[in-house]
Amino acid sequence: MKKNLIAIIALTAALAASTSAFADTVQISEEELNKPVSTYAPDAMPTPEIQGDIMLLNGEEKDAVATDAETPIEIASYMSVDVTVVKTDSDVDGIIKTTTDVNNKDDQNNTVNLKITDDTLVYDNLGNKKALSDLTDGSKITVFTGSYEPTPLILPVQYTANVIIINGDKEGNVNADTYLADEEGYTNAANTLKIAAADDTKIVDKDEKEYKGDLDKNDLIVFYGVSTKSIPAQTTPTKVVVLGKNEIALKQIEAAKNATPAPTAAPEVTETPQVSYAGLVNVVIGDKNVSDVYAKDNTTMVPLREVAEAAGFTVTWDAENRAVILNDGVYSLKIGENSYVKGKMMPLTLSAAPEIVNDLTYVPAEFFAEVTESATVDGTSLVVTAK
Repeated sequence: MKKNLIAIIALTAALAASTSAFADTVQISEEELNKPVSTYAPDAMPTPEIQGDIMLLNGEEKDAVATDAETPIEIASYMSVDVTVVKTDSDVDGIIKTTTDVNNKDDQNNTVNLKITDDTLVYDNLGNKKALSDLTDGSKITVFTGSYEPTPLILPVQYTANVIIINGDKEGNVNADTYLADEEGYTNAANTLKIAAADDTKIVDKDEKEYKGDLDKNDLIVFYGVSTKSIPAQTTPTKVVVLGKNEIALKQIEAAKNATPAPTAAPEVTETPQVSYAGLVNVVIGDKNVSDVYAKDNTTMVPLREVAEAAGFTVTWDAENRAVILNDGVYSLKIGENSYVKGKMMPLTLSAAPEIVNDLTYVPAEFFAEVTESATVDGTSLVVTAK
């Protein structure tokens, strides 16, 4: 769930306020959740249906509104939102105020109020059990709320917090969804993550007691590290928390599985031309040529900081790890290691490792075309998009 979802709810609330009283609740769902970084795309939002003062996003109220029962939608059982805690001691009992934009935290369109219940679970992103008292003003958190949870049609938007993840300095990934067994393990309802537990995977229930049952058709919180770039991404989790059966979600999944999809034409397959970086002789930023470039084993090496900053990236040097960090961790690399990290993707291998020459860090030219995607090849020139 991202800002487009908040915007839809905000617009609907504003229109309803000018014409009639709000209904008590609205059912909200989202078609896809937590796409792997390698396949980011705008969220596909279902078209809202209005019946009286009820807004439906997933067509669950079949008696009230005509729905297309022949084409059920496969959706994640939980939506997520990344927010920053603004105020933990809200005037309203059981509500924590958060924002999607700390620079405009007073704008109610950016405000997300979290309703806390006795069942709300709190962990850090490494899977350690935490408490609500561990939340402080300024905490960066990821919140999972059930796709079928009733949500008041009010501003600011308000969600029931089923799971709160406190994001720390160490990288760790989390997914909450309904998981189904297949031949290779378990895949979530959103078809974005497939897991296969290892012998050292910790599997527990909500009370942190060892769980020995089958994971099939259970809602799970999955904690994991790196994953493959496939669709769905595949990983071996470090910890799994079993939340139990979600009958509403299972009913939706079963309907989607039994539906007969409309026939579609086979997509036309075209070959993507391979780009060669061996023949590059120029690196161009706007109307300026970068002079400090050199060739190494048919690889054009370019000064990282000069090109990256011209392309609009922030560059930070980590002396302890001899590493360079771009955009506060979105991209990273270590000197002498041919391993370039982009977000939460598997590390990429290029034609050469980064190296230091005359106190400057150099990377192969394709770093800017393949990793940061801020440059293109034009003949013998690497053309960098200047910011």
